[in-house]
Amino acid sequence: MLNHEWGHIAQMQFLGIPRFLLATAVPSIFQLGVSLKGENYYKKPWEASASILGGDWGRAYTKADVVVSALYLFAAKFANPLWSFFFALWGW
Repeated sequence: MLNHEWGHIAQMQFLGIPRFLLATAVPSIFQLGVSLKGENYYKKPWEASASILGGDWGRAYTKADVVVSALYLFAAKFANPLWSFFFALWGW
């Protein structure tokens, strides 16, 4: 669990504070995109990338999960950060 939180620090360093807040912190805090179907919260791209960056390999991630989380992180860095916030609201 602690490794996962270290991954959020790595995200913040990569994205910068404003982008981190919109793309990672807000969706994470409010658990945006979590459906009532019982989906795994840690499969969301902002959570998966934190686990991967922090070295928390106790969770099983597919290659697709890794690719999607990396794309989400890079898009949050290099695109308008609001897209990721609204994407999270929509329910990834």
